[in-house]
Amino acid sequence: MRQKTRTVKLAAAAIVALVVVAAVAVADTRQVQLDSGLTLIAVADSWSDISAVSVMVDAGSRYDPDERGGLAQLTNEMLFEGTRDAAWEEIIDELDRLSIRHGALTSEDFAELYLTAYETEFDTALAWLAEFISRPAFDEERLDLEKETALRMLDREMNDAFTRNYHSLSELLFPGHPYSDPVLGTPESIQAATRDELVSFYEQHYGAANTVVVAVGDFDTDETLARLEALLADYPDRDVARREFPHVELEGPSELDVYHEGEDGFVEIGFLGPEVGGEDYAAVQVMISVLGDGSGSRLADRFGECGSTKLSVAGAFVSVRSEGIRLVAYASSDDIDATFHALNEEFERIRTVPASNVELERAKSRIATRSATTTETSKDKASAIARRHLLGLPPGFRETYFKRLDSVTADDVQRVARTYLVNPATVVERPGKPPRRGI
Repeated sequence: MRQKTRTVKLAAAAIVALVVVAAVAVADTRQVQLDSGLTLIAVADSWSDISAVSVMVDAGSRYDPDERGGLAQLTNEMLFEGTRDAAWEEIIDELDRLSIRHGALTSEDFAELYLTAYETEFDTALAWLAEFISRPAFDEERLDLEKETALRMLDREMNDAFTRNYHSLSELLFPGHPYSDPVLGTPESIQAATRDELVSFYEQHYGAANTVVVAVGDFDTDETLARLEALLADYPDRDVARREFPHVELEGPSELDVYHEGEDGFVEIGFLGPEVGGEDYAAVQVMISVLGDGSGSRLADRFGECGSTKLSVAGAFVSVRSEGIRLVAYASSDDIDATFHALNEEFERIRTVPASNVELERAKSRIATRSATTTETSKDKASAIARRHLLGLPPGFRETYFKRLDSVTADDVQRVARTYLVNPATVVERPGKPPRRGI
């Protein structure tokens, strides 16, 4: 039971960490937009001896063609798998020798590459970054290996109750929208992906106009911007493919019952939230924190008192996406019907019972602390700034957000609960096999 609890909590943390819009405090920040449309941002930060650079592109899985899920993920991962002038083995040898760390992340919205390095090797890291993003090779053999990795990742996701049901919940919350599809795709779409399709995806969606590059470290910002501009002179200046996404508005509640082998059941309930950075954004964050953000939250207190129910985990979180915010509550127990009933009672209670001053202060403190702790490293700061830029949030968003957060009242919490905790999408996973239907 402990291992399951830890796995679910880590899965939830991974989703929150990938999508939370962090408020980053920065000192010397310089931003330029080149004639090509490429945005470069340099942030001087003397607190760490590790510098980082993030390149983030508006090329997430929402741009996957129909029935071709996983192309965005594979394309982004393949950018590290060799360039036109350097094989993968050569690249890895040099990055390891210089202690340059690298990674790729793909979400529904964005694709990101990042590198971190000590100050003495950061110039080399920037040069490699330019090679990766501007001159990828898309080697056939490396693609085969990357597809195997993607299939293993998808298998792990489908064997994790939280992630498995989160995918099903997305289908209910975003019918007809690309957000309803897994970022990794399906086994069939992954296996069917070809080099030509990846090259086509890269050529359609990777361009200066929809890319931001953010560097954070102990350096001179003007020198770093000049270096990036020179290195990225060959980054394609092209008309990237745009896509109109359908507006999602749920007409009423929806529910999906599924069955899975195991002793415990799992329930996830989701709602559509407000626009990112809008007037209700801070209040919704506080409301969800009061509801289910760790110890001291209402869900933690409620389920901690259920002595007859063997509960392994319960909580709530806000998942931020360009096209829509998800408000999600989840719980797992050996009496899933009682758990489902208790969750709905807590939704009603937060609509009708005002949050106390203690609940409000705890929620605000926890949100502020998380914003700080999730942007401690140079890499995290670079990623948060890049994501905020592509989400279209204004430069003064940090100050505005924290002012609104500080001013959230109990009335605000009730108001947003009544506004957004409506038309729930529910996935109930029951242990065992589905009941036989009569003939």
